[in-house]
Amino acid sequence: MCTEPSAFGAITSWEENEFPFAKKILRSPADVEHLEKPDVRKDGLLPFVIKRLKHAQPDIEKAGHKIRFAVARGRSTSPPS
Repeated sequence: MCTEPSAFGAITSWEENEFPFAKKILRSPADVEHLEKPDVRKDGLLPFVIKRLKHAQPDIEKAGHKIRFAVARGRSTSPPS
C-alpha cells in the first residue's frame, strides 16, 4: 500500500511488528497543486517491486503460481455490524 504514495514523495515508515505506513505529504487540498508528476520508471517503490517480480517470475510460474494483484482503497460507509 506504500508503493503508489512513495512515487509522490511520501516517506514510508517501517515500524517494528507493523505494516509499512506512508506519511502524509499533503496538509491541505491546496497542496495538490505543488505535487510533481512522478517518473514511474524510477520514483518510489513501484519500480523496485516490478523489477523484483520480473526477476522472480520464471521461478514463480515454474512453481505453478501466477503474479496477481488486487487493490482496495478507502473505507466502508456502512456502520460496522
